[in-house]
Amino acid sequence: TELAPSSVSTKGGRTLTVKGDFPSSDKIACLFDDVAVPAQQSADELKCTAPPLSEEGTVCLRIAVNGLDADTACSTLIVRPSSQIMNMNPSTIVSLASTT
Repeated sequence: TELAPSSVSTKGGRTLTVKGDFPSSDKIACLFDDVAVPAQQSADELKCTAPPLSEEGTVCLRIAVNGLDADTACSTLIVRPSSQIMNMNPSTIVSLASTT
């Protein structure tokens, strides 16, 4: 199983791609520790959106098929604090590009 990206923020919302050979199912889901989120399935990959996670550190990402754990090993996903831009310098830039 291949996972990209390898980290998400505690805020959630990032789409993950999980490559591998998974059984076809209408109820396939990604499990972030014990939190299940629906996955969109194509021929050789799944896409799922990370939910909000309460703590920084790591979570175990597994795949559940029809409500049951599939035979997938735990992929470790890094959970980092959410980022917020507090200030940016310079706050304006000058473009030398022509507008004509």
